[in-house]
Amino acid sequence: MEGTGTSTEMAALKTKLRATWIAGDFGQIARFYPDEAEAFINRLHLQPGMKVLDVACGTGNLALPAARAGADVTVLTLRRTWSSRRAKTPSARD
Repeated sequence: MEGTGTSTEMAALKTKLRATWIAGDFGQIARFYPDEAEAFINRLHLQPGMKVLDVACGTGNLALPAARAGADVTVLTLRRTWSSRRAKTPSARD
C-alpha cells in the first residue's frame, strides 16, 4: 500500500518538527519583535468584528494587537504552558 508508507513518514516528520518547535523558549526570541508585529497588524487595517486565526500563535505578538484592533481572534498553539501562563496573566501585554 503506497499510502501507508507516506502516512508513516508524515507522522514521523510531524513528531520531529513538533519536538524541535517546543524544545526552545520562543518567548525569549519573540520579545525582540513586538513593535514590528504590531506594525504588521496595523497594515492589515483590521476592523472590529473581523475574524482572525493565528496558527502557531506563540507568544501572541500578532494575536494581541489584532484583538486590540477589535478583531475576533482565535489562536492555536502547541505549547500548553504558554496558553496556561497567558490565561493567568491576560493584562501582561494589553
